[in-house]
Amino acid sequence: MPLDQHTPLLFQWFERNPSRFGENQVPIINTQQNPYLNNIINAAIIEKERTIGVLVDGNFSAGQKKALAKLEKQY
Repeated sequence: MPLDQHTPLLFQWFERNPSRFGENQVPIINTQQNPYLNNIINAAIIEKERTIGVLVDGNFSAGQKKALAKLEKQY
């Protein structure tokens, strides 16, 4: 069944939180360059008519928090 053009998109962004999870129990690790954030921004630009949600969890750097705030304001 194809997705309707108004079907919401949902991203999950998880950063390592060593105090909460063990060494090999982290499902997704993002790199310093935040390629996953770039994917979310690109989707927001391309899919202007869709609602896009982002679930975040873990320890985010100050730069990542700033980028998420910018994403929320711009898109």
